[in-house]
Amino acid sequence: MSCFKDYFKRAFDFKGVSTRKEYWLLQIFVFLVSFFGMFFPTGGVLLMDEGYDVLGAIGMIIGFLIWAALLFPDLALIFRRLHDVNMSGWFILLSFVPLGNIAVFVMLLLDTEPVNNKWRENDVKRGRWVKYLDEDDSF
Repeated sequence: MSCFKDYFKRAFDFKGVSTRKEYWLLQIFVFLVSFFGMFFPTGGVLLMDEGYDVLGAIGMIIGFLIWAALLFPDLALIFRRLHDVNMSGWFILLSFVPLGNIAVFVMLLLDTEPVNNKWRENDVKRGRWVKYLDEDDSF
């Protein structure tokens, strides 16, 4: 559960690593927060024709605020996850190329690269090495 605390604590930390388990747990968290933050306050009105004007606008504003609040923590998390598989975080820019988002998705699915990983060594030097090698990275 420490990954939930670290999500906002390391919101602007684009160095270091995040494990696969940490990444996917936080992506589920972000999805649920976004979904319930946008649809729950409106009572699901976005799915109906009536009342869409006011309540739909409220839901969209809440959804935008949640998106804005989670943008940088999520980008930092993706950078750290790519570092965990020993790739540069800048590979996220492939998402802007046709079919590049599929390549990034596959990279995010890869297993941890514990040996010869320069970003993991940076975490050790900065005192952030918690238990990555001992942690079971499977679900």
